[in-house]
Amino acid sequence: RNAESEESLTNLIAIGMTNKDYEMVREYAERLLEVRPQSTAALEGLAAWASSKNDFALVAKFCTLLVSVAPKHFEGWFNLGLAHQKAGRFKEAAEAYTHAIRTKPDAPQAHTNLGIVRQELGDLKGAREAYEQAIKLDGEATAAMWNLALVLERAGEQEEAEKTYTKLLEKNPDAEEARFRLGYVRLQRGNFSGAAEAFEACVKRRAQWPEAQMNLALSYWKMGEKDLAQMVYE
Repeated sequence: RNAESEESLTNLIAIGMTNKDYEMVREYAERLLEVRPQSTAALEGLAAWASSKNDFALVAKFCTLLVSVAPKHFEGWFNLGLAHQKAGRFKEAAEAYTHAIRTKPDAPQAHTNLGIVRQELGDLKGAREAYEQAIKLDGEATAAMWNLALVLERAGEQEEAEKTYTKLLEKNPDAEEARFRLGYVRLQRGNFSGAAEAFEACVKRRAQWPEAQMNLALSYWKMGEKDLAQMVYE
């Protein structure tokens, strides 16, 4: 009855998004843009459609248009950062995530993602700050804990890395790689019994894990338990 009804077109976009019918989203988003060229709903819809196609260049294009129209649009900045990140444009991603955080400082995932791209850029100090802020905002942010521990380990802060891996395992006991890294950090620090404990848990959870078995044997050997070490090596 009214082909230019902004409210109807916006609602149809929302229905398409809910149903994950992205061709429907594209159709009505394009129609809405003809009616209102700076419609945030239309640009959000087109960005979602492009994302469903894994066309990160197109996602970045629509998100750039979106934040130019609505500079305080958190999702626009966040998704722009995500598009750049997935395309390997880490500097641009860091800039977008920084803008996202300015609009919504209490978003832990934005801080985590900022840490990831800073880490990719070799900015370990900046990555650490971002991860620590994410954990401060969300004590269950295990992805931030994992990446923070890796950054600390890379920076040579073995004691802090061990604490972070331990905290992560308290939150997620199934994090096998974190348990392995915990054992490795303890081994590096000369805590051979602690390392053996971690690697024993690794092998108990996954019997066929040669790297864990080898480090377990090494831990036993360093403890003076040569018979145990020989058995595990064999």
